[in-house]
Formats: sequence, C-alpha cells, structure tokens
Amino acid sequence: MHPLDELIRDYVNPLLRKHGYKKQGRTFRLQSGVADYAVITFSTERTAPGYVAFYVQCGVVIPKDRPWLSEDLQAEVRKDPGIHKAQYTGNVLPSPSAAWTRISGSPVNMIWGLDLDEPSTPVGEELGNTLAEDVIPQLDRLLELRGGSVDDLPSISVSTALEPFVRLRSGRNSSWLG
Repeated sequence: MHPLDELIRDYVNPLLRKHGYKKQGRTFRLQSGVADYAVITFSTERTAPGYVAFYVQCGVVIPKDRPWLSEDLQAEVRKDPGIHKAQYTGNVLPSPSAAWTRISGSPVNMIWGLDLDEPSTPVGEELGNTLAEDVIPQLDRLLELRGGSVDDLPSISVSTALEPFVRLRSGRNSSWLG
C-alpha cells in the first residue's frame, strides 16, 4: 500500500467518515441538502526516493448553478463533483515541520511531506487536527451559507468567509489569495 494511502487510512478516513464524508480513491465528498458538495482530495507530487510529497485540496462544488454549461456538462459535474469542478477551492497548508523539504533544506509551504525513514504519526496527527479544527468546520460553514445560487455564497477574502482559516490558501474560481 502506498504510504499516502496508509496515512489517509489511519488519520483521515476515520475522521471524515465520522463527519459524513464518503471516500472514493483519495477524494472525500460530503453532499449537502441542496445537492452541493464539500470535497477534500489528496494528490501526490514527484519527489526523491524515500519521500512522499502530497497536496491536500478542498472546495465546494455547486453542480446545479452553472447556467453557462450545457445540460450534458452539468450532468457530468453532478456525476463526478471533483475538486477540479469546485467554485471555491483551497490548499490545506502544512506547518513547516510537516511540509515537504527540498534537498536544499527549504520547506515547501504548500506541500505536505513524509520521510519514509521517519514515523508518519506527527504528519498524520497534524493533518487530522487541521482537518478537524479548520477545514471541516469551514466547509460546513460554506455549505450552510449556501443559498439559491453561486452568488449567494460569500466572497472569499480574509475578512469574510475564510477568516478563521490560518492554514488554508483559498480562491474562488481558481483565483488565489495569498
């Protein structure tokens, strides 16, 4: 089993399952009452042997409010509400101690890292805590704020919907805020 899948199995899956998320591969989805989805996904990055580097992304997918898409494309979004189809997306950022570190010794602030010679417990615990304390509540909040259209969601800025996120870099429709 891939080390990232072991980390997900041990630290992420039990937490997200407890909050109602359903797992498919390395993607977790929670469907709201109005057919919107909170999505959390994990993807790997190429690294040197002995290391696993990965991204954690999250977002909100609103399948039915895309009037610019044909009905066929809207049906495709409803069928597979993945992170690449999210109106709101964000990268869940690790602390420097859980970030992947380049051979030069500098951590990469958007990429989580596992040194396969070290126990995964510190990274797994930080990831679980970040999801439980920051990400899940914020995605729940965005789903609760959801009204009848995309425009009913708050603008994402540091002073509005994502103010509590200290470790989430976020954007709306792929525009990133620093």
